[in-house]
Amino acid sequence: MLQPIIEKSPMNPSLCFGDFSAARLSEMSGTQEATCHKFPLDPQYNGYGTVGISVSNIPCGKPVEVNICAVFDRCGIVGVSLSGGTIACAAMTTGIGAVISVVAEQVK
Repeated sequence: MLQPIIEKSPMNPSLCFGDFSAARLSEMSGTQEATCHKFPLDPQYNGYGTVGISVSNIPCGKPVEVNICAVFDRCGIVGVSLSGGTIACAAMTTGIGAVISVVAEQVK
């Protein structure tokens, strides 16, 4: 029901969640957009819990790309990745965002 609306959105969202092997994480386009494939993962392990989101053209002062990924294993190890656009957008929503967003912009 929402798919036709999402496909016409200028934000072009991509969402990925589930349990995946390291090989599958490196192959899937949704995990690549959210930068989940950049974590150094054990290729023998097949149960990485993954949540990733990638959204383009988020209006935060100027349009930015927001990429967030979290990868978990059964031992309690967690990896979290945030793009520079995510940091800049978060900074713009705070009172000191005008100062911090300049630094966050350089992180991209």
